Amino acid sequence: MNKRTLILTSIVLIVIVGWIYFLPYRTLGKIREAALKGDSETLKDYIDFSAFRESVKENVNVLMARQMATMSKEKQDNPFMVLGMMLAGTFADKFVDSFVTPSAIVALTKGQKPSLDEPPHMGTETASSKPQPLEASDNSVDAPRIKMRYDTLSRFSVTFIDKKTNKSPLVLILRRQGLSWMLTSLQMNFDQIT
Repeated sequence: MNKRTLILTSIVLIVIVGWIYFLPYRTLGKIREAALKGDSETLKDYIDFSAFRESVKENVNVLMARQMATMSKEKQDNPFMVLGMMLAGTFADKFVDSFVTPSAIVALTKGQKPSLDEPPHMGTETASSKPQPLEASDNSVDAPRIKMRYDTLSRFSVTFIDKKTNKSPLVLILRRQGLSWMLTSLQMNFDQIT
């Protein structure tokens, strides 16, 4: 192998490795771009909505279990309180199914709390429920610091850190699927929620 071939092969390898390394960053950019445009079809290409919904449900269930554990003994012994918590779990699951929408995803990718102002959409989108393009507003003073990193070769995390408290209550998880990446879960650190 002559020197020119070796240099050319090295350059090609560096470009390929660099391209593979930056794929999760590109995926996040595509998710944000599609969410800002209200393009739910493109979001479906980059977000595993069923896995994402399940992870949100798990977080809600953990939060409810923590709240139940912190209740006084009197409240825990009250059968109506226990029934209420069981019903709350059912309602929470249905709420999550309707709440995990493209507009909520863009809020999460910006480290913001999703808005509850618009009515929830149950599963399918109609012309009236199709998400509207969102305004890009990254200039907020309260915008969180964002830390992105590879956890493993097939897991990439995006941690949102509150500038005021230096806490990180929210982490988005992307997983590799072949050479592409998909947003698959949300991890809430309840100890760090203010």
